[in-house]
Amino acid sequence: MRTSALPPLDMHAHIDTSVPADDLAGLGAVVFAATRSLAEAAQAVQRHDERIIWGVGIHPGLARSHTGFDPDTFTQLIDRTPLVSEIGLDGKSRIPMDRQQATLRRVLAVLAHTPRIASIHSYAACAQVLDELERSPAPGMVLHWWLGEPALTAAPSASAATSPSTPPPYATPRCWKPSPSTVS
Repeated sequence: MRTSALPPLDMHAHIDTSVPADDLAGLGAVVFAATRSLAEAAQAVQRHDERIIWGVGIHPGLARSHTGFDPDTFTQLIDRTPLVSEIGLDGKSRIPMDRQQATLRRVLAVLAHTPRIASIHSYAACAQVLDELERSPAPGMVLHWWLGEPALTAAPSASAATSPSTPPPYATPRCWKPSPSTVS
């Protein structure tokens, strides 16, 4: 049996910024930590955890994330990290979809000029998220906890329809939550 010399990896975790560094080091894992607001991200980027990569996030389902969003502050914060976390749209949120879309578009506009790996939230808004990503030239988009139906996921993007050699800006190969009939 082969064992990996690599540590465990968590690509999306919400960690309170007040958790002591020693506690996080005790996990023995590399963790990509998703913040939910610029205020939380401002605290996170001050940390110097050895195996925690703190991301700058604007959670689409939290009002404070939208009211506290400022593109200049966002740009300053992402200069301190390779990761943008927890951006996107949430169809079950009380935040109006047009407000969420406006914030996401502002984030994607910054990322088009300052690329980062970005973890995209799409809960109950899969089609809307894909539409926004197809409109944006920002690279490095990763769909986390993707629940889109296979037909939606496999649908050709607008960019692929006009230029088959250009993949869409979101993660490929495309994946989806398996239905019970596809799980063996």
